Order: sequence, then structure tokens, then C-alpha cells
Amino acid sequence: LSVKSEYGLITKSDQSELDNSPYVDVTDNPENKIRELVNEHLHNVSVEDIEVNQDLGTEKKDQLIALVHLSFDLKNSSETTKNMIELYSEDLAARLAEEERNISELSVFWKVPYIDEDETLAKFSFKRSGEQMVISERNYSQSLN
Repeated sequence: LSVKSEYGLITKSDQSELDNSPYVDVTDNPENKIRELVNEHLHNVSVEDIEVNQDLGTEKKDQLIALVHLSFDLKNSSETTKNMIELYSEDLAARLAEEERNISELSVFWKVPYIDEDETLAKFSFKRSGEQMVISERNYSQSLN
């Protein structure tokens, strides 16, 4: 908590100081939005890490790249797991395209602990194309082939 106030106790000079404070609304934080989307829509998935960086490869201002590391925690066959993590990656990309318009690229890295606890078994990359995200790359470990 950075400021606690009651109505009528802040003078105009105090209010201008509050308006210039470095407070960031956590609901506007892309990492929190990604975490919320994963928790709400991707079942049997846990978030390992989320990193959001400036997209320096574009001339557009305020564009971001999201690197999302997830774990698929439901035990299935390799083929079913492969299909599920691809479907979940596409679902996350579609939802982010609608809700976080400043994310221009998304990479989703998947671990599947019951197949291999340490290795990242798949990576899906997406790029913004207008109002949506389109898949640009799919990579799978030998463990999922």
C-alpha cells in the first residue's frame, strides 16, 4: 500500500503529488493478465515463468514480446499431450490477441513433468497479424514425436 487517504484530508498540492506517483495498476500488467488467462482457461496447466519485454524489432511504440513457460500436469499419451499443448498455446494466443493488444509476439514453452521433468518439450511462437495472433513456429522434442 503506497497511500491511504480519506475524503477531505488531502489538499490540492497533496493530490498533485499523488497524481505523479509511480503507482502501477496491477490489472494493467501483462504478466498478471497472462497468468489470469492461463489459470482461468487452461486446465491442468501451471505457470512456471512469464517474462514480458519491449519488442525492439519493430518501429511501433510500446510493443511487447511475451515469453511464457508452462507445465502440462495431466498424465496422457505423448500424442494426446502434443495435441493438448498445441491447442492450449493457440487458445492463449487468441485470448491475448484480444485482451493485450500491445503484445506483438508470443512464445510458449512447455514442460511435461511425467515425460521429462527437466527438458522443455515444445515451443510455439506466434506473431500478431492485425487483430489476431498467427502461429509462426512449432518445435517439439524427440520425446513427443
